[in-house]
Amino acid sequence: MSHRTAPATPAASPRRQRPLLWVGLVGVLALLGGVVYPELRNSGIYRKGESAYQTGDCPTAIAQFTRLQDLNAKKYVTRAIPLRGECEQFLKIGTDQAAAGPSATLVSYSQFLTFNPDTALLETVQQQTRTLFQQHSPDALADEKVCSSMTALMNQNLIVDPATQAPALHFACGKKDEAQKDYAGAIQHYGSVLNDYPNAAEARDAEAAIARTLVAQANETGAGKIPPPQPLGSSGNSSSVVKIRNDSPNVLRIVFSGPEPQFAELPPCRDCQVYSTPPRSCPEKGAEGTYTLKPGQYSVLVRAADDSSVTPFTGNWSMQQGKAYSSCFYLVRRRV
Repeated sequence: MSHRTAPATPAASPRRQRPLLWVGLVGVLALLGGVVYPELRNSGIYRKGESAYQTGDCPTAIAQFTRLQDLNAKKYVTRAIPLRGECEQFLKIGTDQAAAGPSATLVSYSQFLTFNPDTALLETVQQQTRTLFQQHSPDALADEKVCSSMTALMNQNLIVDPATQAPALHFACGKKDEAQKDYAGAIQHYGSVLNDYPNAAEARDAEAAIARTLVAQANETGAGKIPPPQPLGSSGNSSSVVKIRNDSPNVLRIVFSGPEPQFAELPPCRDCQVYSTPPRSCPEKGAEGTYTLKPGQYSVLVRAADDSSVTPFTGNWSMQQGKAYSSCFYLVRRRV
């Protein structure tokens, strides 16, 4: 009887390298994690700060950018510095507002946009200036710096409701200049109301203010005196009428400042001479204009529109109801 021995089963060889390989992989992953995690963290912090900056939430933006600086995340700190700077400038304007006053604050916002023309804080700045206009009257906002910055304020859309706020601010600036005897500045602001916003509530008052300021400006520069007009009789109605003749070789500009302001021009008289002594009576050669006025007291200015060397003349005229008057102007050149 034969005996067969079962074939020997080879013993399983020990797999001692697997634990070593696993440990090696874990070590590599841990090493990579040490690099990737700070990058992801810093990137997330920056995105939060940038998002807050873009929505005008500067306190949050500054807090996130400060975290990056504390973490020494140089790559993101470099990008965050200009955004953080804008936010700090913006917040400082608000902090200083109580001491600076509304007009200085408005100018500061304008200067902020001048130095940061592409800022994402534009809408936030406009919201702040809208609040300034809501909380303060045009007279409170109108000072020298604001009045000289009107063009910039308009271009930067910081006057957010230009149809109403711009004429009101121009008119307030005109009053300030007029009170300080800066008549040229006052006329410029009043003129902006009339020319740019003829339908504004301030337009009629601006017209009267221009007439008043032109007379004051002429008196300040040594204007001559116009005698009262000569009575002609009845005007034919309840108004006052004055007829003015231009017997001078210059274009005459006439301003009536009073209950019903008016501005007029008379063309030159080409055949009229320049006198060395006043004529005995009106030459009656030039154009004549007839002006209907509401009765009352008027300050009148007559000047040569085409020759600044000709002395302007002003006078106080009492225009009576239902009365007509006449006046004549000619040029007398006196030897100096």
